[in-house]
Amino acid sequence: MIKNRSFYSFFEDTDDGYNYGSRASDAHALVLNCAGSFTTALPFTTHNREGRADYYFMYLLDGVLSFFLDEREISARAGDLVIIPPRTPYHYAHARGDSISYLWAHFTGRDAQRMLDELSLSLFPTVLHAAASARILRRFEGILDAYARADAFRDLELSALLSRLLITAARATSEGTAGGLRTSLAYLAEHYAEEISVPSLAAMESLSPSRYHALFKAQTGFAPVQYILRLRMASAKDLLTATDLSVKEIGVLCGYRDAHFFSKVFKKETGVSPSDFRLGKT
Repeated sequence: MIKNRSFYSFFEDTDDGYNYGSRASDAHALVLNCAGSFTTALPFTTHNREGRADYYFMYLLDGVLSFFLDEREISARAGDLVIIPPRTPYHYAHARGDSISYLWAHFTGRDAQRMLDELSLSLFPTVLHAAASARILRRFEGILDAYARADAFRDLELSALLSRLLITAARATSEGTAGGLRTSLAYLAEHYAEEISVPSLAAMESLSPSRYHALFKAQTGFAPVQYILRLRMASAKDLLTATDLSVKEIGVLCGYRDAHFFSKVFKKETGVSPSDFRLGKT
């Protein structure tokens, strides 16, 4: 069971308890206004009709929290993540019964929305499921420890720690929805120079080829064949720059037994031949 803890980056008088510690700021790329952890077995309701000036990050560790929209109700459970954007009204409640525990943070910053977009962290009313809660909890503990130290480096440290928290949350939500494709991606990193089929990769993740293809592209931004090509070209560039191996030898190491075909593919992808790339003619 977590403890009830609350830390604030600043204090100000306000008539609205829902918006205490709420502030929009561009002082840093990411700015943490406040954070903490909350647990209770008591029923409660929170209804902020105006919304806050900052983002509201909530990660459930235990229990069920019901969010009420105009015409429907959404349930968030242990392992679920909710990020409410600024100036968005929210209404949620915990019913009588089991206890509930969650981590919370309010943040802002000039790059906040851009980072959320890049990490594909969808905003409320989407509820994201995040696998591996222990990692998110460790990131949060780091934030709360930084608050407790309250030294001269606190705000800069909090900005960096918040960035790591969001990255960890994005990775965890990706694993929660796509299984992370960890097995096949690890295999590709080691065997990219070999003959590899999408069905064999899909089988590693217990997915159909079509489902695997869709999840792979969603997670990496590339189709599997494109991703393998990227790995091969990156390796070829590295070997051309860092070794005196022949173009033919490098082609074989990168999965191309025909030196002419390797050169053709390399030029198509980079705009120059392997030999010219080695000479710096880019």
